[in-house]
Order: sequence, then structure tokens, then C-alpha cells
Amino acid sequence: MNRRMIAVMLASAWLLAGCSRHYYQEGKTIEECRQSCKECAAKFKKLQDPNAPEELGRYNVSYNYEGKFMDACMREKGYRIVAENKLPLDVRREKPDPWTPPWPWTRSQRGLAGTLVE
Repeated sequence: MNRRMIAVMLASAWLLAGCSRHYYQEGKTIEECRQSCKECAAKFKKLQDPNAPEELGRYNVSYNYEGKFMDACMREKGYRIVAENKLPLDVRREKPDPWTPPWPWTRSQRGLAGTLVE
């Protein structure tokens, strides 16, 4: 194989690897996870300057401030980032909208996972 083919394969694997990770905390329901995620998103929105123009650099793959903030906030609430294939079989999984602007491949969005309310 030539170097270009190897680079393309590595880039593809890197892009796909981040697509199926979920916030999960054992014993929490999917609704509790959804609520925690909303709280973190609201906290992030408070820190943004409402008068600042939209900064596309915030979606930069190498930095991704919003993704790092959300990950840190959810970890503070006790959630872990778990690959989909490592989640227990009896939890509900919700994937993020894959077409969230501006570019879906630059945002490190996480899915949500939790037990169902019985």
C-alpha cells in the first residue's frame, strides 16, 4: 500500500471512532442523562459572549472548546464517556443529531445512554 492510502484509512478510522461514544452513568435513567446534558449546555451558553460573532474556529477539530467543556461538565456530574459497544445491553441509547451545523465531522458530540423509567 502506498502512503496516501494508509493516510486515508487512518483518517477514516479516526473520524468514525469518535462517532459512537455516549455519556453514561450506571443507575441513571436516560431522562436524567438528558437533563444533565441540558444543564451543561445551558452553563456553556452562559459563558459565551452574546454579542460576539459566530466563531467557526470553535468547531476546530484540534481544539473543540465546546466539546471539551461538555465532556468536563458531564464528568463533574459523574458521567463517563463510553463507546457504544461497551455499554450494558439493557440501556437505551440516543445518538446526537448527525447533521448539527456547521459540520457534523468537526463536533465531538456524544450520545446519551441510560436505563428506561419503569
